[in-house]
Amino acid sequence: MVTHTLAGGQGAGTFNTVTCPAGSFASGGGAYDLNTSTGNVSNFPGGWRPLGSPPTGYQSQLSSNTGTNESTVVFVICRP
Repeated sequence: MVTHTLAGGQGAGTFNTVTCPAGSFASGGGAYDLNTSTGNVSNFPGGWRPLGSPPTGYQSQLSSNTGTNESTVVFVICRP
């Protein structure tokens, strides 16, 4: 599993992306907000958005609706 933590700006819709190592593919993934009481992680229609075809990563979008700084973690499960 590969993770990436990203601090978002106040009230910003910030994208967070993580990719698998070269030669591997994504078999699943998702994201969560480290500040669950003050913001939310938006998902794309149908779930967290995989990147590529076949997928090699995942992407999420942070939406802070309180004007505070938020941090989000996106993760991807990789397979050879």
